[in-house]
Amino acid sequence: MRPERRLSSRNGEGRHGSPRYSVPDNKVMSERMEEQRRICATHGCDFVPVTGDDKVGLALSTLGTEPINGLRHPVVGDTTGWYIWGGDRLSDSSEFFQPTCVDHLIEKLPAVAGFLALPPGYRFLSANGYIDIWFDESLLLV
Repeated sequence: MRPERRLSSRNGEGRHGSPRYSVPDNKVMSERMEEQRRICATHGCDFVPVTGDDKVGLALSTLGTEPINGLRHPVVGDTTGWYIWGGDRLSDSSEFFQPTCVDHLIEKLPAVAGFLALPPGYRFLSANGYIDIWFDESLLLV
């Protein structure tokens, strides 16, 4: 599997020793957008894309746990409305989700990239090849 982002300097470090990345190439972005459009069309919903700098709420402590769950509240500012976590339990702790940019989300969980253009009010669940996508009107009432 091809990485979504590549290191852009010879030694893999930017200024001050932090990783420096290039943007995904046009082919990767085009394929991702095509998959997103297909998923939205299959479910008869609007295509509401996100950008790489937009923010999601990601439960980092649950990475590597299945199923992968996602729900999308209405978009506010530079936040997408997406909250994504692994496992069967959604915690109500204020520390459960951490703000993460879309590019880093896709780097950590490439399997969710296709779902990110689903509009507010949608949810998804993905585990072991099983995918369920549905509309939940209560997500719009926040």
